[in-house]
Amino acid sequence: MRHFNLGEWADFARDLVKGEQKVAMQNHLDNGCKECGNVLSMWRRVHQIGQRSADYEPPTVIVKSMKGMYVIHGTRPVKSKRITLAQLLFDSFDSPQAEGLRSVGLGIRQLLYGTDGYRIDLRIEPQDKSEKMVLIGQILNSQDPREIISAAPITIVKGQRVRAFGMTNEFGEFHVECEAERGLELRVKLQEETVSLPVLDFPKHKETKGIVGPSSGSSSRHLRKHPGKRN
Repeated sequence: MRHFNLGEWADFARDLVKGEQKVAMQNHLDNGCKECGNVLSMWRRVHQIGQRSADYEPPTVIVKSMKGMYVIHGTRPVKSKRITLAQLLFDSFDSPQAEGLRSVGLGIRQLLYGTDGYRIDLRIEPQDKSEKMVLIGQILNSQDPREIISAAPITIVKGQRVRAFGMTNEFGEFHVECEAERGLELRVKLQEETVSLPVLDFPKHKETKGIVGPSSGSSSRHLRKHPGKRN
């Protein structure tokens, strides 16, 4: 009696065998070959496990964490290992305020960084009654307004440890939340280089009665919603 090999039974289990070959193998099983029946049973179990694995979705938090680790430690071309320090172009804490108006409450900070033709608008918002802060930003190409900076990895690191991870949306905007601590660094992956922005510390605010605070509008009100337009 001729037995069929492992590869043939693997194809049979996945219903890839057709015509006379399929008839011959089925007749072989019907004739009571236990050895080949056991092999087929094994391949059918393997096939079922493979189908169940395709339906498995890992938790979102783990996927984001792994993407962040890959940005820092993953295998990349030599050029992509270059880290460029972005230049600080504007800091709202350095801007003089109108007489009679002072910041109150959360001490929101607006920053603008530049590197080559890119501009990175960053807003830091400490969270009330929390040790966390939210970083809201947008990346734009000032030389080519048509370029959309979407799906760019945004990583908050301290040393070599990833604290938070996010990605830009279809407008080049991002929103990342992390613990407020010293020594944080924001890294943006732009084409063949990684741009580094220090997440600057800001003084703790002392509440004062009777003074006007910042507007309670949308957190991203300073961000441009249409990358194709420039002021």
